[in-house]
Amino acid sequence: MKLFDKSKTFLGLAPMAGFTDYAFRKICALCGADFTVTEMISSKGLYYNNERTGSLMSICRESGVGVQIFGSEERSLNYAASYVAKEVSPDFIDINMGCPTPKIVNSGDGSALLKDLDKALCCARAVISGAGDVPVTVKLRLGWENALPELPDFVKRLEDEGIAAVFVHGRTSRQMYRPGVDYGAIKRIKERVNIPVFANGDITSPEKAKEVLSITGADGLLIGRGSLGNPFIFGQIKEYLQSGSYRTPTKEEITELAIAQLNEAVKDKGDRRASVEARSQIAHYLKGMSGAAEKRKMLSEATSSDEIINILKL
Repeated sequence: MKLFDKSKTFLGLAPMAGFTDYAFRKICALCGADFTVTEMISSKGLYYNNERTGSLMSICRESGVGVQIFGSEERSLNYAASYVAKEVSPDFIDINMGCPTPKIVNSGDGSALLKDLDKALCCARAVISGAGDVPVTVKLRLGWENALPELPDFVKRLEDEGIAAVFVHGRTSRQMYRPGVDYGAIKRIKERVNIPVFANGDITSPEKAKEVLSITGADGLLIGRGSLGNPFIFGQIKEYLQSGSYRTPTKEEITELAIAQLNEAVKDKGDRRASVEARSQIAHYLKGMSGAAEKRKMLSEATSSDEIINILKL
């Protein structure tokens, strides 16, 4: 499958730190995601051979896959792109210009790059140079404090440098995840460039997905928090776009999928680590179920996969 082919509406799983580990990416791929993206990986961590950084690059081949790197130093970004291209051989490498969390932006990384678009462009060049034949994409927000009127022109500059596609979250960095996604701004970017543009932000249902595609004219969607506890959303959106309706999973199917994700995590990380890390992820599957609050409390204290499975089956 050729990713970013404009003849098809692609649906991707957005990178989310602490959530899009190998297990969740595999489950989303099996549920219909056309591609997934790793948790963001520090270019400096790769440059200085940090073991934890390397462990984030477990690749799920059940769908297309991208590795997202972040940083603001051209040398380490170039090295990281070259390393990922040679050692992992993903379908694409994504540059994080969108993360708004203080830990990232206080180092000048993530969405802080939008404060200096010339520097951001230099960072993109460094990644493209290091990536070789592997396509490079950019995930970005609308600006730092306010939406940048020059952002469509900046994306055009990225296209001219060789960026293969962009994923646009329709908020500024300062907005974090508050209500108010500006889909019109994504539309203006789409109208300015020829490369595929993916819309991102508050896509939590098939109906919303269709609305966002209609407003933005985007070539595809990147779905983040809307997939937590609901990997079914990828298949549902495809079904809805094709037929105008979609099936809602039963409680039993939701529980079965949560257990499948947990089992994948155990195979990848071992029972103890997987169980502790999966607690917050599995809790999302309980939304709307009877006794959800009590089950979430029990989950927060679970230390083994057997405990978590027993709680899910209550």
